[in-house]
Amino acid sequence: MLPVMSPAPADTTVPNYAVAIIGGGMTGLSMLRALPEYWREQAILLDAAPPPASNDGPPGLDDRGTALNRRSLETLAGWGCLDSTLEQHLGPIRHIEVSQQGYWGLSSLSAEDAEPALGAVAPNRLLGQALLRMLQGSAAEIRYQVQVAHLETRADHVRLHLQDDSQLTAQLVILADGGRSDLGHRLGLQGHRHDYRQVAFTLNIERERAAEGWAYERFSKQGPRALLPLAGRRQTVVWVVPHHHSEATAQWSDATWREQLEQCFGFDQGRITALSARAHYPLSAHALHEQFRPRLAVIGNGALTLHPVAGQGFNLHLRSLTALGQALNAVTDPGDTDLLRHWADSVRPDQTRVAAACHGLVSLFAPELSPLAHLRGLGLQTLNALPGVRHRLMQRAMGYH
Repeated sequence: MLPVMSPAPADTTVPNYAVAIIGGGMTGLSMLRALPEYWREQAILLDAAPPPASNDGPPGLDDRGTALNRRSLETLAGWGCLDSTLEQHLGPIRHIEVSQQGYWGLSSLSAEDAEPALGAVAPNRLLGQALLRMLQGSAAEIRYQVQVAHLETRADHVRLHLQDDSQLTAQLVILADGGRSDLGHRLGLQGHRHDYRQVAFTLNIERERAAEGWAYERFSKQGPRALLPLAGRRQTVVWVVPHHHSEATAQWSDATWREQLEQCFGFDQGRITALSARAHYPLSAHALHEQFRPRLAVIGNGALTLHPVAGQGFNLHLRSLTALGQALNAVTDPGDTDLLRHWADSVRPDQTRVAAACHGLVSLFAPELSPLAHLRGLGLQTLNALPGVRHRLMQRAMGYH
């Protein structure tokens, strides 16, 4: 049996493709668009899932929302992704209110007059559809129901061995198949993982009135909860509970969810008139020790997974993959090791800063630190009187730093 990724002597095989992207979710599709046009015309994207139906987005995406900061919106707009179909379903974020449930003190951030919004929330499925529409007419090839068994690295290319015993080659392989990548595991990619012993429940709700651009972050004794605006009267919820409460929470009825949500977030937008099905997943933070190898780059959740407390995961990944696309401009070999090393070094400070901020926020508001609740409330209230600090936080919230 061939090793998963073994050095082999150079041969004269001409690569089938310049770039092969493994993973067809939002990160993989974004990476395909971020490639310079010259390399995109010689690229292939491989995904193990069945092809999407004509009215669906990429496989595995649902109507839960993804928070996009202002910088991400500008990137997507520059690609032509923010078409009229997607824009009508965006929920703009103009105000963010942060507080502790049951304690005094809150802070709010608002977009400056010159800014239309701090960001927006997009339903995952519709964002995926927009990314696919954006790539229509591209010379890049997208293939579904393709599983990569293992990779064989050579001096000038990587040979991809597929599960159906076929092969293809590429000068650069970009792994974008998520935080629990089977292929990444077989490649022996190692990293540090922190288990938060928490579970996040996600759902959409509909209220009597529209959110008018308001997003809410409530820190409770059980964990953080977020309420984000979607288009119209819809909102998306992220509800975090300790791991040992997850089984009971999964059994909540619609009536219980209504009661808990209205108790947590109040009635500013009226009562809840409808709820979607719930999904849930365990929370952990993960960071790879190596984000690249010869002719291999890892992006997205496979490289770095964050706690969802600040909603910055996709925004951070979009910056990192955009930087990789820019690094591939005007090069003759997209898999050059020095190029990949320079890219990894260039994005590491941003990744480290955001990961530390997310982890620090979770730690600061951890339930076991509830005796500090009044001090935290004082800090939140004091923030309202510090316009310079608030401005810097707002710039960070929009993705500028």
